[in-house]
Amino acid sequence: MKRIAKLITLILAASLVFGAFGVSVYAENSATITVGTAKASAGETVKVDVSISDCSGFSSYTIHITYDSEYVTAVEAKKGINAMLYMPNLSVGGGKEIAIVGGDVENITENGVIATITFKIADNYPGGITEVPLKIITNKITEYNGSKDVAITSRSVDGKLIISGAGTVVWNGDTEVTPGTLTDEEAAEYTNPLTGEKVTGGEYYINKEQKIAIPVSDVEDGVKEDPETWQTVDEPETSDGVDSGDGSSEPAQGSEDVSGSADGKFSWVLICCIAGGVIVAAAGVIAIVMITKKGKKQE
Repeated sequence: MKRIAKLITLILAASLVFGAFGVSVYAENSATITVGTAKASAGETVKVDVSISDCSGFSSYTIHITYDSEYVTAVEAKKGINAMLYMPNLSVGGGKEIAIVGGDVENITENGVIATITFKIADNYPGGITEVPLKIITNKITEYNGSKDVAITSRSVDGKLIISGAGTVVWNGDTEVTPGTLTDEEAAEYTNPLTGEKVTGGEYYINKEQKIAIPVSDVEDGVKEDPETWQTVDEPETSDGVDSGDGSSEPAQGSEDVSGSADGKFSWVLICCIAGGVIVAAAGVIAIVMITKKGKKQE
């Protein structure tokens, strides 16, 4: 009990230090954190990878990603690269912010997917084409230099969700086109009005009465770049803040069982981190890793 109490004290103390000042010493090593891009329609779930690259080794990571849409909810953040500790939080402060925190005793030299986030698109998404930026607002990576963990210079590459294929678009002021799929046989009756050429089987925005089919990419680009020519019907308004709409009813639970993956030794850490917030979680990972390393050195 005394050892656990001491560890908890160290974690809380470390949280104050890291929260107030951050890590002031930087290693020559560097890293790039990249969030992927994906497309989805109403009612679908879609996966987006969060990856690390250009890094020779890292001992811990703290990544926060925000997304501002009442029609999107994060429902899972599954661990990728194996780390001793992994603690996702799908709704920091109850908002549209995801925290991914992890670490290991030794430096991890593998590059690749750190976590895969699953998003649910609300069933009541009213249609149109909407881009939801997935913005990295916190990106802290450390490396163990043999005696302590030091910060790595890291850059961020944001991603996005493109929600489409669930609504009607008005082209040229009076022609409604809706998303659909044409077989090769059906496509023989359709023409692409942008080029005047016949189309082949595939996904298009179509008007059955006029027998026209416009490639999805052309419609999406048009809606974004030329909204006067391509107008969406019932396009959802942009959310100005944290939303609690119908798309947020999914439980915000991480996919990893921390206590199970570490034989129960770190279950109390997770409880402490949840109670103290994400900063404590990040500091907890770093503190435990440093303590474990110190113990190994003394052995």
